[in-house]
Amino acid sequence: MKHFNRFLNSAWFYRLTALLFALVLVAYVNSTSDNNTRLSRQSKTSEVSSLTSTKTKTVSVPLQLNINSNKYFVTGYPERVKVKLTGPAALVTATSNTQNFSVQANLKGLSMGKHTVSLRADGINKELSYQIMPKQITVTIAKRKTIRVPVHVKYDAGNLATGYEVGTPTTSVSNVTVTGATDEVDQVAQVIAPINLTKNATSTISETVQLEAQDANGHTVNVVMTPATTVVRIPITSNESSKKVSIDYQPKNGAADRSYSISGDVSSLTAFGTKAGIAKLKDSIAASVDVAGLPVGTTKQQISLTPDISGIKSYSVTTANVTIKVTQGTDGSMSDNAAERSAPVQSSSSDDTSTASSSSADAAS
Repeated sequence: MKHFNRFLNSAWFYRLTALLFALVLVAYVNSTSDNNTRLSRQSKTSEVSSLTSTKTKTVSVPLQLNINSNKYFVTGYPERVKVKLTGPAALVTATSNTQNFSVQANLKGLSMGKHTVSLRADGINKELSYQIMPKQITVTIAKRKTIRVPVHVKYDAGNLATGYEVGTPTTSVSNVTVTGATDEVDQVAQVIAPINLTKNATSTISETVQLEAQDANGHTVNVVMTPATTVVRIPITSNESSKKVSIDYQPKNGAADRSYSISGDVSSLTAFGTKAGIAKLKDSIAASVDVAGLPVGTTKQQISLTPDISGIKSYSVTTANVTIKVTQGTDGSMSDNAAERSAPVQSSSSDDTSTASSSSADAAS
């Protein structure tokens, strides 16, 4: 034991321990260096593979027309075309992401009419190959014309619910710019904002609609409108109204030699109808009472109160009980028209069920 302790405290023990630590440290450093070298080689291999591998990708780009667009109008071309790019993967990816190239159709020097032209691309890296789809397009070149046209709202009033009417429609755009080939623009008779009313519509409608240019026969014309849409508002309200009126009882088919005095248990009522009909209605309405063949004396009967005035649909009271007093006249030559004249209504109240009276005077021939 003493010899072992003496060894631990000797210089040889410290030399061996230092040597052991040095060997371990060298082994660790070599292992780390090998791993880093391996990772670096893998990274460089991946980068080289990315730069040298071939990739194909198809992108969609806008088609540009090389022409004086202020003077000519072109139709028949697609707004966008497809371009198939092939080449180094990194370059294809960058080009498809930035799309820093253009596809053009050179129409300069072409006469008006229909032409088939080839498309070409500008700005694509020389290391890439490409294919434009389609390779050719057919276009029609015409003289350009621009006009201003007012916008009209078009709708089917037949879809309104009964008792409702349409007010004055409004649009967010009152006029539009119409541009196109001269022969097409010359056909434009109107620009409409068509809006579909739902069946039995009862409330105001507000919608954004696509504008449509039409010729005199209502056919769509191929032109460009700016703006192309508008907000349409169609006010829909009830067209019904009401008014309280008095009743003027008048005899009809009376004898020429007799006088008639008529009173009823209804002196006034409420008339219901369209706003236009109510607006034309006077403060009183005539209620005809057939007195043909009635003898001298007092007769009671019930009459129907039925509207016969344009725009008036109904009354709040549909029948009235009347009392007819017939007296012998002094002049037997009274005409039917004269017999139908009556005195003002005598009523005791303003309720729909008060009593009213009317009388007719004899007329001399």
